[in-house]
Amino acid sequence: MTNVSTHEKCECIMCKNNTTTMSVEECLNAHHRLSLNELIHFIDLSLSKCDELRDQIDASYTSSCSNKYPRSLIISLLKLYSSFHPHDWHKYEYWNTTDTYTRNLIAHHPDRFTVMLVCWKGGSSPIHNHAGSDCLMTIVRGVVREIKYHTPNTEHNIEKLDIKQIMELHEGEVHLINDQIGLHKMETLNENTQAVTLHCYIPPYSDCFTFDSEDDKIKINITHTTYDTEYGKTT
Repeated sequence: MTNVSTHEKCECIMCKNNTTTMSVEECLNAHHRLSLNELIHFIDLSLSKCDELRDQIDASYTSSCSNKYPRSLIISLLKLYSSFHPHDWHKYEYWNTTDTYTRNLIAHHPDRFTVMLVCWKGGSSPIHNHAGSDCLMTIVRGVVREIKYHTPNTEHNIEKLDIKQIMELHEGEVHLINDQIGLHKMETLNENTQAVTLHCYIPPYSDCFTFDSEDDKIKINITHTTYDTEYGKTT
């Protein structure tokens, strides 16, 4: 996929205030600070020729959009955003008294991407796949643990899931997970700690598989995507 958008005029605040016109690529090389709105704008711009991505995925873990969009550019954008310890995500921060984590929708393009803020306060997500999408995530506060599992060879009669890797993800880091890499679940280090993560899904998906252990076998569920808040408002 040729990424022509990096050569377009940059519209971030620092470039607007600069007397010299810079391209998006030059802005990234200059390590300019990005706001959350600018991050979303650049993600959208970078995916402007990728509207066919969603046609290539489904709820299974055999489809994939890998290498069909400028992934390295999106990773650079997320690193550029998170490296300055931003705080403009706070207006999307939402916690409730019952759930171990909340999912807060920030931005969505039906064919290109979804950006979501997840607030963790103990406990873990279910083990899940990503329905052929890439999940790029950066930690904006705290530390989370990711447990990766090998992707099963079949979608039926799964007896166990084998752990592939356990790692701690720290503030400012950017990580990638997709179904070619494996399944995963996320959790805080203990039930008394909090963390906040920013996720970008390319392309967006509406359903995925979750995996539960039941009677010494793995039960597979189709789970529909839902949010606790959308664009800063509770649903």
